[in-house]
Amino acid sequence: TVFSLDAPNSATVINVLSPLPELDDGNVTIEASSRRVTINGSGAGSTCGLSITSDSNVIQGLSIVNFTRSGICLSSGASDNQIGGNRNSGTSPNGRGLRISGNGAFGVEITGSGTNGNLVQGCRIGVDASGTAAEPNLAGVLIMDGAQQNKIGGTEFDLKCTISGNSFEGITVSGVGTDNNEVDGSIVGGGAVEAVSFAVSRVAFPNRALGNGSAGIFLSKGTKNNRVGAAAGDS
Repeated sequence: TVFSLDAPNSATVINVLSPLPELDDGNVTIEASSRRVTINGSGAGSTCGLSITSDSNVIQGLSIVNFTRSGICLSSGASDNQIGGNRNSGTSPNGRGLRISGNGAFGVEITGSGTNGNLVQGCRIGVDASGTAAEPNLAGVLIMDGAQQNKIGGTEFDLKCTISGNSFEGITVSGVGTDNNEVDGSIVGGGAVEAVSFAVSRVAFPNRALGNGSAGIFLSKGTKNNRVGAAAGDS
């Protein structure tokens, strides 16, 4: 699905009144990086925003808000999915990233054995559209129950995630077998950052502290071999 709207610069809100179809076939692209599209789940009942149980799907550009459960749920062996992307590619406020806020459970949950190799990049999770104030999910990101080799953020500036302002943990990695996941280049507990270009390099300026209500990154219950940052200044 590529959103093609008569007025692409106008804010478009899709008010969901029932659960959205599960992405269970794979190789589906939902692309809104050049549109201002918000999916509002306040009337959808007890459901995740997007439930993904298949491989190689791409979700970009959307704002996903106010679902009773989590904004995005990856489970049942869903692998190699791309959630978000370069925030400075495209003309939407999110670029190819996502804003996932105001949901009743997690912004993104990645759970279950075989739910491996998924990327969450360029996303703002738990903040408002400006990136400077909280619009909390209950918690930010959950990786649990044997999910492995998933990556949050990236070392390139435009792939960083902001995971801030949530009511409880920013990122939770939990459970025996939940191993070899990565958190790279992300802002956890600060306002969204913007870049100022000085010739070749760019410098990131966080605009304010914006803590999560509990731990920023919480690793528990037997998880191992996870990486938080790769070098000084990476996360």
